[in-house]
Amino acid sequence: MNDDQDSGSTPKPDDTAGQQISRLYEQLSRYAARLMVVHEAGRILRSTTDREELARELLKAIAEPLFASSGCVARFDGDELSILAAQGLSEAEVEKLVATSTEAAVWFAVADGRQARTKKELQALAASPELENAGPSATPGKEAATPPEPEFDLYVPLCTEDRVQGVLALGPRVDAQAYTSEDLDFAVSLASHLALAVDHAGLLEEKARRIEQLSVLLRISKEITSTLDLDRVLATIAHMTSMVIPNRRTVVALATGASVEIRASSQAGFDVKAARSDPLLGALRWAHAAKQRVNTCHRELQVVLQADGRDVLLPLLESEGGPRGLAILPLEDDEGILGLLSIEADEDEQPLSQEADELVTILANQTTVAIRNAELYQRVPMVGSLFGKSRTRTGTRARRWLWPGITAVALGMGFLVPLPAWVSGDASLRPAQPIAVRAATAGVVDEVLVKEGQAVPAGAVVGRLRRDELVVEREQVLAALQQARAKAAGARGSGNLTTYSVQQTEQQRLHEEIQFLDRELQRTELVAPVDSVVLTPWVELRAGERLEKGDTFLELADLTHMEVEIDVPEEEIGVVTPGTSARLKVHAYPRRTFHGKVVTIAPLADEGRTFRVTVLIDNHDAALRPGMTGRAHVDIPSRPVLLTLLRPLLRWARLKLWI
Repeated sequence: MNDDQDSGSTPKPDDTAGQQISRLYEQLSRYAARLMVVHEAGRILRSTTDREELARELLKAIAEPLFASSGCVARFDGDELSILAAQGLSEAEVEKLVATSTEAAVWFAVADGRQARTKKELQALAASPELENAGPSATPGKEAATPPEPEFDLYVPLCTEDRVQGVLALGPRVDAQAYTSEDLDFAVSLASHLALAVDHAGLLEEKARRIEQLSVLLRISKEITSTLDLDRVLATIAHMTSMVIPNRRTVVALATGASVEIRASSQAGFDVKAARSDPLLGALRWAHAAKQRVNTCHRELQVVLQADGRDVLLPLLESEGGPRGLAILPLEDDEGILGLLSIEADEDEQPLSQEADELVTILANQTTVAIRNAELYQRVPMVGSLFGKSRTRTGTRARRWLWPGITAVALGMGFLVPLPAWVSGDASLRPAQPIAVRAATAGVVDEVLVKEGQAVPAGAVVGRLRRDELVVEREQVLAALQQARAKAAGARGSGNLTTYSVQQTEQQRLHEEIQFLDRELQRTELVAPVDSVVLTPWVELRAGERLEKGDTFLELADLTHMEVEIDVPEEEIGVVTPGTSARLKVHAYPRRTFHGKVVTIAPLADEGRTFRVTVLIDNHDAALRPGMTGRAHVDIPSRPVLLTLLRPLLRWARLKLWI
């Protein structure tokens, strides 16, 4: 920093009174301008959630009061560096910043050190390992030909608690002066706000993208469950998978025994017969035989020589015009593998990242259920053909007795064979015991000690309200109490009973006031009452927010039990009682059944003449999460098959004819 310039902002002893006043007015004006900048920064943070717009506006708000001729904001994503905003730079200059490895090394060195640096400081570090080995482009063991020359005069890391979001860089001042320590403090302060803004904007973008992906999954689920046409189900999956994860081609194959047949593809002009010679078939047959899940790419198979299926998969990924990345997911349920879902990618990397893998797994489970339902539906017409063949082979006399015999057997079985019965409905999960942690006293949130999804034990402090004023007030009251005790002791020694009595009363009052302040201090701690999990999203953003007494700070829940509501028609509500067993399947785990019992039944019917039944589901392994959806069954007593079919007619007769 320029010490001479720093000292120039303070009036010197030999300055005249007019000069001192002029300097003070200049300093006051500068402080006022920077306060306006802080106010403007707050407005920008509230005005938008777009990451690039935030960076652009905040860069302008920081650069102008510091008289910076240029500047930019860079963001880190792992080893990747991208420019979010630039000012005073041409497009060519911005592209050069990212392409220049020496400049990238400077940026990563500042980020690694988590400390603001000037150009002179970075030049002094040019020969040190701190800068030579910084960044992804550094080559260990290789000495740089020339020390890196920083493009900017000031670099400030954009730091949050857990990581560095990027770097703010400012060019030389327009007045050719060096940045002062006061300028540095100002830039660091606003950079912290910029880092939080970029981080929060990124989180919002990620949440929005996740919601969009889940919406697509829901749309696909509705499409494939709205029909029992197998070909339509397969075509829907093949063409809509790209909406969940972009890809080159999606293929759905069905497996019968050891054979595999491609039945649907997202490729234009797909033909089932032509698909019998598709190069992908070899990989599908291997994955089916090995019951292997595949998520690989050309580069990975070249390096890992012992990879499973390398001799089958590598030729496909090396072929001219073929894919470079491949994922294959078996479509499997309790009865075995129904088929395979294949996703091809042009990029030489694994098609399924961790996030994409979760989404595609859910999609594969939905596909498996839809294919199984469609196959079962296709088998139903075969029953009629069996009866038709029986009639052709039976003589005239046999045919005469066949149908009466079948009818008698059917009636007997209808009255004797019980049919399991249940009432089903769509299910949406919620915590059985949601808990709101409320403020026991008014105050500003000073600390947030938990995050969304974190498990907290009973009695754990999840947050604290600001308590500085209470601590100061308690110290003052404690000092007054000690003074009253001293006065009481003096009065007692001198025999002044009146003063002694007054001081005794004062001690009692002050002691009660300290007890009150201790209770208020205890109330500033927000405590989890039971073992639970934090449900409130982005709870850490509540720091600095004012809470009134009784306001909710965050939501907790004991997830060992979950609740689901089912609408039961009034015709069946008479046989449903608290304690009735129930079952649940959710889209996330279609092959798993969760069990529970009815706990409450609504006393009033809704407009659709149904009663709301609440079921408590055991969730000891925490597999179920709030917001999951699925299908639930409430078991009702079994009835003979024929009675089940005739029950609506019997009910009508009893009501109309009073039987």
